[in-house]
Amino acid sequence: MHTISTSPNWDDSPAMQCPACGDEYTHHLSTSIFNREFTEDGPTRLITVDGFGDITNRPSNDSPSPRRDAVVLHFECESGCRFDLQFIQHKGNTFVVHHIHPKDEENDADPISGPGQ
Repeated sequence: MHTISTSPNWDDSPAMQCPACGDEYTHHLSTSIFNREFTEDGPTRLITVDGFGDITNRPSNDSPSPRRDAVVLHFECESGCRFDLQFIQHKGNTFVVHHIHPKDEENDADPISGPGQ
């Protein structure tokens, strides 16, 4: 079992590293929340909060979960890699995974809103 610290120890706690290159200097760009409106298989709404605090709310078919909700934190490291940390619910379980954006996706992504915004 992996543990997550309950409070950061700035001197001893390991910093999150970029899963693409290992850079420890990562910056949070935006947050996407995928919410099923009525049932586990119902339509999904995407609520996005960008780096300026602007909020959008729209229908979406892009949820990382085929049945439940998800929260996606969008990051960029100081070496220029883009990646997401995803919390995905599926059939009563919550999975934490990362997604590295290929270089061609990075060029199309808005630096504040994340990919496809």
